[in-house]
Amino acid sequence: MLVDLNLLLSEEEYEPRVGTQYEVAPGKIGTMKHPTIELQDSIFKMLQDESVNDFSIMQQVLGGISNVTERECVPLVPSKAGEDFFSLLRKINERLRVISEGLKERQQEGQDSSPGPSNG
Repeated sequence: MLVDLNLLLSEEEYEPRVGTQYEVAPGKIGTMKHPTIELQDSIFKMLQDESVNDFSIMQQVLGGISNVTERECVPLVPSKAGEDFFSLLRKINERLRVISEGLKERQQEGQDSSPGPSNG
């Protein structure tokens, strides 16, 4: 999928994924990176700096755009790329929570069905 200005202006819904492509400047495409722990840590560290902006976050979360300058960026794309990255993180967090709850339920079921101490 290619996220470009036309898509953003149409307000058409799409689901951001690893590998989603963004036209960050005319003819220049960046690709959403995997949200590794290392990348997440880097982004969260950047957010501590008051001078961080959408462009600098986009540079971190999209691959293949090292030669793009802020002045040549397509409007809306830097902020949307950052927003999509955080949407991926939210989905990962939600999925981990569901998995964790499932594991807790299975553990509880296992404890409930295990025989108690024998009094013999």
